[in-house]
Amino acid sequence: MSRPLILALLLSSSAFAINSTIRDNNKSFRLDCNEANDVVTVRGNKNTVVLTGTCESVTVDGNNNTLQAATIRTLSMRGNNNRVTVKQGSTNFSNTGKNNQFVRPAPTTAPATPPNVATPL
Repeated sequence: MSRPLILALLLSSSAFAINSTIRDNNKSFRLDCNEANDVVTVRGNKNTVVLTGTCESVTVDGNNNTLQAATIRTLSMRGNNNRVTVKQGSTNFSNTGKNNQFVRPAPTTAPATPPNVATPL
């Protein structure tokens, strides 16, 4: 295989998934999760994080963070006083921290089917 082709393959494969760890404090972040293996870890404190797309796994180890996400498949909250809001989808959730809040969409139910009513002739 030629060197340019190998380099192109290496560069393109790094765009397939993100593996981000936020270690800073008191900052705002925006990350785009678009692939099946996107993993985000928040270890810092007092951050505001916006996650777009679908994140495979999000772990919150820090404290006093606020996260807003489109979709998270697996969420683990191990820090304290964090708030995570997920706008859509189903999330597997675990919480071993204290005073954490997880806000997810209300389950949708199909509208009730009206009873069969005979129409007078």
